[in-house]
Amino acid sequence: MNTAYEPNHCERIIALTCPMIPEEILYAASIVSVRIVHKREDKSEYSRYLPTNFSALAKIHLDYVLTNGNKIDGVIVTPSCTAAEFVFDAIGQQNKPAFNFMLDLPRKIEASAEDYYASELERLARSIEKCFEVVITEEKLTKAIDHFNQIRKIILKLKQYQKDGLISGQRYFDLMNMIGSTKKDMVMKNLNDEIAEIGRSDLVMRGIKKILCLGSPPQSACLLCALESVGLHVILDDYCTSGAYLGKPVSTTGNIYKNLAHSYLGSHMCSRTNAKPERVQYIKKLISKYNPDGIVYNLSQFRIPDCYDLVMLKEEIMSLKEPLPFLAVIDNGNDVLASAVQTSIDAFAEMLICQ
Repeated sequence: MNTAYEPNHCERIIALTCPMIPEEILYAASIVSVRIVHKREDKSEYSRYLPTNFSALAKIHLDYVLTNGNKIDGVIVTPSCTAAEFVFDAIGQQNKPAFNFMLDLPRKIEASAEDYYASELERLARSIEKCFEVVITEEKLTKAIDHFNQIRKIILKLKQYQKDGLISGQRYFDLMNMIGSTKKDMVMKNLNDEIAEIGRSDLVMRGIKKILCLGSPPQSACLLCALESVGLHVILDDYCTSGAYLGKPVSTTGNIYKNLAHSYLGSHMCSRTNAKPERVQYIKKLISKYNPDGIVYNLSQFRIPDCYDLVMLKEEIMSLKEPLPFLAVIDNGNDVLASAVQTSIDAFAEMLICQ
């Protein structure tokens, strides 16, 4: 699925490095938000600023901005890991795009986190207003939230279709990628067309082992494709850019920025903001709800928060009364699986199917 969005000459585009950035704020400012999805080449521009042992995701984000700096009007970064702060500094050295904003994300969900994040979101809105000479009113934000809540309703329906086997995990991932990389006024028609097509189709996933995918967000569906090509059904992925994308509906009653903060922080989109007990409890609830036959963890190379998350979750899952088969794969940031990863997937599938 081609998700590249081509703007017209009068549209402004801001690229986002993190799904925890509420796109409703940009939509209310008539700005097109585009998630960074970019294939990292061997001779990428990032190498001038980042060492080789930095997060593969950070390299992809920086390379995208360095390559497309003249085509976008801004970029918003969150400190999802230490590498992201280096990305922000490197972008600032280029003086393009003109709008380079660091949105601080709470490190831990606690009583004061929502108030702090709400103030950060309002700071973002005021900065957008100043840079682009627009006004983000409460009425515009409310309309934006209503539009995104309609998208969330269809996402829930698609998630159920994936669970029921009407669409593959790969297809669901591609659809979420489309939403994140497309002008939001175009999304509803695309999704409604997809729903209509699914309604005319039969089950696509039959009699196979169910997989729960966790970990770092991949840049393409190649991992999910590899899993499903060997007889596994990705019944759910918990990637921030896919299965957890956009999170819970946002209320329009009361303080709008507080409502956005409450929804995004409470949606478990980002594993980094959850303390160990909350993270473990959340994953156990997913296991109970979806009853998977195995778990596959995608680890973006050198991404420190997910390195810890992987070790911690594997220990917890292996300590369950009925531990689940667990496979960890290394994601090097390219859109082609390494041969060693494919071999691991083949062996994992054979083990599950033969059980």
